[in-house]
Amino acid sequence: MTAPILFHHNSVQQLQNVLRPIHQASGLGNEFYTEQAYFELERDQVMAKTWACVGFASDLPKHGSVNPIDFMGFPLLLMRNREGLVQVFHNVCSHRGMKLVQEAGDVQGVIRCPYHSWTYDLNGGLKGTPHVGGVNQHKDERFACEKHGLKAIRSAIWMDMVFINLSGDAPALEAMLTPLTERWSQFLGDDGMNLLRRRSTGDAASIEVQCNWKLAVENYCEAYHLPWVHPALNSYSRLEDH
Repeated sequence: MTAPILFHHNSVQQLQNVLRPIHQASGLGNEFYTEQAYFELERDQVMAKTWACVGFASDLPKHGSVNPIDFMGFPLLLMRNREGLVQVFHNVCSHRGMKLVQEAGDVQGVIRCPYHSWTYDLNGGLKGTPHVGGVNQHKDERFACEKHGLKAIRSAIWMDMVFINLSGDAPALEAMLTPLTERWSQFLGDDGMNLLRRRSTGDAASIEVQCNWKLAVENYCEAYHLPWVHPALNSYSRLEDH
């Protein structure tokens, strides 16, 4: 029972050390970048409690398109239903937790679990439960299908980007983005946001970096490396300007 308490105390102490005045501060220890326990702590206490972008609505080009993704170890499923609405669900069957969709594509009928052939529609509703009441008894009055559909995740779309809030209780996405949209409006005007929308799936590039997420973020938060790594960028976004 003492391990979680010590773990939490050590985490808080290291974070406090980071926030001290510069001559007293120290960086996070190696374990914050390498240990699974810290990764899960950050996922559950940081990422899950706010909004995180997990994909693009334009990656679901048709009514019936699905796209499975992994979010920090959670298998999720982006779906566009028959009416065109984009939703996000946990990509696991309600019965035994089997992963439902392996690859992006279009669903012609229903989503079928490969384990027991339970089926779901594109709104996450449970539609088929073969033999659930016994051999050839596909319905049972003791089992309510409407209570066992796919588990939806709170989601919102902004400028084609699909955001999720795992905890379900973060402030509205619009409220979180207000400082950004207000800052950009002076450069783009009232309709300027439309200029920044992704136009097609060919407008994006994907880079997979084999590192802890914090290392990638920290790299983008400092300009110290620009003169040597990005000399052309440094010519107009100079080190001394940062």
